[in-house]
Amino acid sequence: GPEDVLAGVGDGVRAFQGDFEPPLWEAFVPGLVLVRALLSRGKEESGSYVLLPMVDSHNHDSRHGANRLDWNPSKKAFELVSQRPYDCGEQVFISYGDLSNDQLFQRFAFVEPDNPNDVFVFDPSQLRAAAAALGLVQTQSGPQASASAPAAEDVPSITLLRYGQLKDEANAYRRLGKSIGCTEPQAKEVVSEAVRASLAGAEAMRSDLGEERWQNDFAVPTSADASRSRISLLESYVKEKILLLSEATNKS
Repeated sequence: GPEDVLAGVGDGVRAFQGDFEPPLWEAFVPGLVLVRALLSRGKEESGSYVLLPMVDSHNHDSRHGANRLDWNPSKKAFELVSQRPYDCGEQVFISYGDLSNDQLFQRFAFVEPDNPNDVFVFDPSQLRAAAAALGLVQTQSGPQASASAPAAEDVPSITLLRYGQLKDEANAYRRLGKSIGCTEPQAKEVVSEAVRASLAGAEAMRSDLGEERWQNDFAVPTSADASRSRISLLESYVKEKILLLSEATNKS
């Protein structure tokens, strides 16, 4: 089942972060989320909501969907303004916002290959395990536990961006090093160990899938078998997380 697919990344499955900040009713009207993202890009959100069914019919592309949605007061209409020339018959994309695959998965039920906004989040337990593997912290619990062992709430999560970059990299290693009592170079090794550990489990899942299924496109098949389609979507999601980890290990 789908759970077996996600289980292949081991602790890395925790990278699937909840995105439940918007009001619950927005989940039932995706167009409201989309239009708010289009209208408020680079601006303060006004809190107003509208439905634009024709705009909502456009597909999302993070890289090629930078078309602008404007209100034309003279026509009293919204206009979708292209930012580049299009050939006849070419599909026109829009962007639903700078969303990770976690957010796209939950809001719109798809994931995007090579999504420039995708992330892999290492939670405190993964980072503590990596530090323990490097001998930087103690792992025992109870009365015998080391007083220097970091508590769960003391270790920050680390957000891995594309190509091995970290979110707020200038401060991320410093905060992590301070929380587990090591130097910044050692904190970098902790993150590298967390990447290696998650990638090892992920590659085992890739082997289980087989190379033919691994090379398949990200498209979810149109089928009456909803369970099969759901599994394909989960496989695509996990595939992208593996690519994020692989990029980090190949960082020069």
